[in-house]
Amino acid sequence: MLRGVNVGGKKMSMAELRELCGSLKLKNPRTYIQSGNIVVDYGGDGPKLADLLEKGIKKRFGMDVRVLVRTVSELKEVVVSNPFGEAAYVTFLSDRAKGQSLDAINSAKTATEELKFSEREVYLLCPEGYGRTKLSNNFLESKLGITATTRNMRTIKALLGMAGNQS
Repeated sequence: MLRGVNVGGKKMSMAELRELCGSLKLKNPRTYIQSGNIVVDYGGDGPKLADLLEKGIKKRFGMDVRVLVRTVSELKEVVVSNPFGEAAYVTFLSDRAKGQSLDAINSAKTATEELKFSEREVYLLCPEGYGRTKLSNNFLESKLGITATTRNMRTIKALLGMAGNQS
């Protein structure tokens, strides 16, 4: 999952992203919508894949874009562990959340919002809408001091389906 693509001035065609993946010898690249969701067949580890894509994007597009990688089994676990159902948003973290920041994040939620932390994800329920919450991707990044990218459950399940696995 690419952080911040096709929002805030970082424009990238998904067709060009798929071409880039092919040039990097990544097999069967598939994209979902225009917000930097890509599934590839890759036998290596996540950090190596993220580094490969980040360097390739920088070289081809001239943009610094962070890439957060999850395996099929990790995405399945995200779906299974989701405490909020179909209305949930999941913020994927580049590293583990730091405990000292969690109080500041919890204090920013409204009375109707709920959140749950796991090792590298934050599950959000925002009944008033994700666009209205203070618990935005940028807010979580600033409080945790790590890179994050947020997806809704429909997108997560679509990525699993693209990978040939149903949740």
